[in-house]
Amino acid sequence: MRRYLVFSLLLLILPINAKADEPFYILNVSNKKIVSIKKLVDELYDIDVVILGEIHNEKVHHEFQLRFIEEFSKRKKYIAIALEMFRRENQKVLDDWVFGRISLNDFIKNYYENWTFPWSLYSSIFFHAKEHNIPLLGVNIPKEITQKVAEKGFLSLTQKDYEKLPKDVRCDVDEDYKTFIGKIFDFHKNKVENKTFQNFCEAQILWDKSMAHYILEFRKSNPDKKIILLTGAVHAFKNAVATQLKRLDNGVTVKVILPEIAKKIDARSVTVSDCDYMVYER
Repeated sequence: MRRYLVFSLLLLILPINAKADEPFYILNVSNKKIVSIKKLVDELYDIDVVILGEIHNEKVHHEFQLRFIEEFSKRKKYIAIALEMFRRENQKVLDDWVFGRISLNDFIKNYYENWTFPWSLYSSIFFHAKEHNIPLLGVNIPKEITQKVAEKGFLSLTQKDYEKLPKDVRCDVDEDYKTFIGKIFDFHKNKVENKTFQNFCEAQILWDKSMAHYILEFRKSNPDKKIILLTGAVHAFKNAVATQLKRLDNGVTVKVILPEIAKKIDARSVTVSDCDYMVYER
């Protein structure tokens, strides 16, 4: 019943220029109009960083990502794809893949050393990048770092830990971010120790800050590249990586595309403070 109501709402606002054969509804959150993928790319053509959120194990989310990348790369070859799925320390593996210096089997092996979700969900995106010589950027940080911060807090990190992070990155968690994290993860502060919640927020913002730092670092030496970030939906909300990008460089332009998230966000509840566009499966 819920999905029927959402589809009914979308059909009411479906404009003439949205192609019926496209497998997705794409909602422009600011004006509540449905746009085609081509129209979406038109609207985002001059944006510096586009953040595409996903639920990692949802195949349709990756299908949309591929369609978006394909449409974008048709018109502007100077793009790069940033990946939460690869750690920064494994950048050479990504470079070797794009330039044909590593076998498929070896690349898949490295993929699974970085990410646990099935290769089949992302394979078409990696093949497209290789075929079109699109740079791939590893922007994740070591899992043991985020786990340690989540358990013991940012101050528990050692000098050796800091060397695995972007230079001078810090965890300045404000109340707005705490509210955002509490809502997304259903934390109820009266049921969770305040220290536990604080540590979890620090781990999340460290993740957001690090990805933002690595993206901007790449942009400094590649100012002609438009960057498309593929990341989990939590990091894709405007409160997350997008906010950190703007704090590090107020001049960078950023747009966020989120998928519908069951029991969290849909066409009726989404606002421009969450994202700029929302994608639905037909």
